[in-house]
Amino acid sequence: MRERSGGIEEELEDLTGAALHYVFKSCGPDRAMIGCYAIQKMSDKRTFGRTAEVKVLYLAEAHLGLDFGGSHLREAAGPFDPWIYQFEEEAARQQWFSVVESTTKDGRKKIEYRKGRNLAAKAQEAETGLSASHLGEFDRLLGLLAEKPTVQVEIIATLFAAWNDFLIDRHMPNDDEIVREVRENWHPSKQRFTEAELKTWLNWLREHGLVPQGRGPRTVAVQQGKLPLH
Repeated sequence: MRERSGGIEEELEDLTGAALHYVFKSCGPDRAMIGCYAIQKMSDKRTFGRTAEVKVLYLAEAHLGLDFGGSHLREAAGPFDPWIYQFEEEAARQQWFSVVESTTKDGRKKIEYRKGRNLAAKAQEAETGLSASHLGEFDRLLGLLAEKPTVQVEIIATLFAAWNDFLIDRHMPNDDEIVREVRENWHPSKQRFTEAELKTWLNWLREHGLVPQGRGPRTVAVQQGKLPLH
């Protein structure tokens, strides 16, 4: 009876494993492989670090339409998903990459990534997990952002998110509304961007085919003083 019971338990374990494999496979590409793919491609770029990585992950959802179930907050350097901290911890365990902290000339903390021994293998999962059209557009997006200073990547992603949120709410905004949303309804730090500057980047989005379609998650407002802590 014990042998029979053990056999049944093994069968149940096999069935459970198969079911989980099906669930994960049906959910599509996971954020970790997309995040690793971006780091594999971009970590040697002088301006690429955590801030740019979270923008890339947001755009993978909102622009490419990949469903990661992200929660992107309207933080100072948002859209920002706190999942990045879990990702970095898992990356250390799996030896995908390590986090490197440094200080810029103006005294600000900068978070960059150093490639690990298993990064390429994890990144390669994106090449088989993404459709050809998704992979091609993701590569194009990474190419557009590759040499951009972090602040410009922030502007691009914030404008895209504000515009996309309007569309999710079934409202077609004009440029003035998008700019006002960024400067007045996001985070006080966004007011450092002038209206003229933001409108210039709105034109850049259009010129490069980064026009929102109202896909992906809506960004989440964060009360001042209530930001998530690592």
